Amino acid sequence: MFYDLGVYGTPGPVRRKRGYYNRRLRGMRAMEAFIRKVGGYSFLYADIFLTEEEFNEMFDLEAYNRARKMYHAEGASPGCTRKSDPRLT
Repeated sequence: MFYDLGVYGTPGPVRRKRGYYNRRLRGMRAMEAFIRKVGGYSFLYADIFLTEEEFNEMFDLEAYNRARKMYHAEGASPGCTRKSDPRLT
């Protein structure tokens, strides 16, 4: 299962140039939990809210990590798990 949920628009606090962090993530986190439970995957071109552990559960990173090691990229750039929201890790 793959899912692609889009929520569009500019939140009011952003339009008023105030800090904004959507604290109502429960729905998105519940969707990501369901997708993991049924063996599905999130698309990674937009925000995701997986912890690093959840990201590793969803995606098999064995080949990716082997290639990073082979090409000495481990310290050269952040890994793909940095796509996860750092406030949740």
